[in-house]
Amino acid sequence: MQEAWDELLPEQLSLVAIPVSFKGGILEVVVDGSPTAFKINRLVRSGLLRQLQQRCSGTLKQVRVRVER
Repeated sequence: MQEAWDELLPEQLSLVAIPVSFKGGILEVVVDGSPTAFKINRLVRSGLLRQLQQRCSGTLKQVRVRVER
C-alpha cells in the first residue's frame, strides 16, 4: 500500500501525507494541516481511491484523512 501511495501521489504531498494504518479496508492518512487534507480528499474524490484499489486488489474501501500538527 505504501509503495502505491508514494507512486500515485505528487511528491510534495507524499512528504506531508503519511499512511499510518490500513485496517478493515480503511487507509488512515495523517497530514500536516487542513490545506493538505483538502488536497488529499480532492485527489481521492477525483480517482486516487480507484487507482489505489486497482493496485491493492480492491481491498481498500476508504481513505480517511486526519490532521496532526
